[in-house]
Amino acid sequence: MKKNEKTIKDFQKFLEEHYDDNMSQEELSELIRVFNEQKKLNEIYSYEDSDDYLEMAQNADNEKEAIKYVKKALKLDPNNIDAESYLITLTSKNMHEVFERYKEALDKHRKQLEKQGYFTDEYKGEFWLVIETRPYIRLWYCYIEALIEMGMMDEAIKELKEVLIWNEGDNCGGRYYLAHLYAYKQDKDALFNLHKQYDEYNETQFLLPKSILLYKNNDLEQAKKYLLEVEKCNPDIHIILDEKKLRKKLSTDTQFMLGAYRPGSYQELLTEIEQFTFLFDSVPYYFEWVNSVLKKKK
Repeated sequence: MKKNEKTIKDFQKFLEEHYDDNMSQEELSELIRVFNEQKKLNEIYSYEDSDDYLEMAQNADNEKEAIKYVKKALKLDPNNIDAESYLITLTSKNMHEVFERYKEALDKHRKQLEKQGYFTDEYKGEFWLVIETRPYIRLWYCYIEALIEMGMMDEAIKELKEVLIWNEGDNCGGRYYLAHLYAYKQDKDALFNLHKQYDEYNETQFLLPKSILLYKNNDLEQAKKYLLEVEKCNPDIHIILDEKKLRKKLSTDTQFMLGAYRPGSYQELLTEIEQFTFLFDSVPYYFEWVNSVLKKKK
C-alpha cells in the first residue's frame, strides 16, 4: 500500500474514534494536530500494523522473509487485500493456481464490498477515489493479468469493461489493456470506437495497437499512417530499433531502473512492449517492417 493511502486510512480510523459532529473548527484543527503528533510518534517508535508488515514483505531480502511478513500482515488484518494478493504471487506453485486463487479472492472481497454497500450507484465510477475500494481495483487487475497469461482474452475483455464502469478515471490504464487486446483479436471496430471514446487523443498506447492491427490485416498503407503518428508523438521509436543506442541509454537510465517512465520516450515504448507481450509476440516481424518504413522515410 502506498504511504499516502495508509495515512488516509489511519486518519479515517482516528476520526471514527474521536470526531464529534458538534466540534468547532478550532477543535477539529486540534484533533488534526493530535493525529499528526501521534503519527510522528508511531514512526519514531516503529509502531507496526498490517500495512507496515506488507511494506516490510515487499522490501524483504528474500522470499522466505517476505512470506513471513505478509502472513503477519494478514494475521493483523485478514481483509488486507493487497497483502492477500501479494501472498498469492509468493506462494502459488504455478500459473493455474495463481489464476484460481485470484478468482477466489476477487469473489470473496466483492461479496464483502457488496454487503458494505460499495457496489451501488453511489460509488459507481469512483472506486479508485474511495480508499476502501482502491485495493479491490488492484486485485481486479491482478486477476485480469492472470486471465491474459492463461490466454483467456475474451474473459479479460469482459472484466476490463466492467472494471472501467467502477473506475471511470482509469488510473490503472484499463483502456490500454483493451486497446492491445482488440488489436490482438483484430477487432478493428472495437479498437477505433474505444479510441473515439477517449477523444482520439494521440498517444502511443492507442496509435501503436492501431498500426499493429492494420498490419495484421495486411492493410500496410493504413498501418504506416498510424506508425508515422507514433513517430510524431514518440520520436524515441528510433532508439528502440537500434540495439546499441538502446543499450547505451539503459545503462545510465536510473529512472527506468526504478520502474518510472517519461511519456513520449523510449521508456514508454519499452514499458508498453513489456506489459503487452501477448500482442507483440503475435507479430514477430512487425518491428522489422517498422524499421524498413522509417528508413525509407529518411
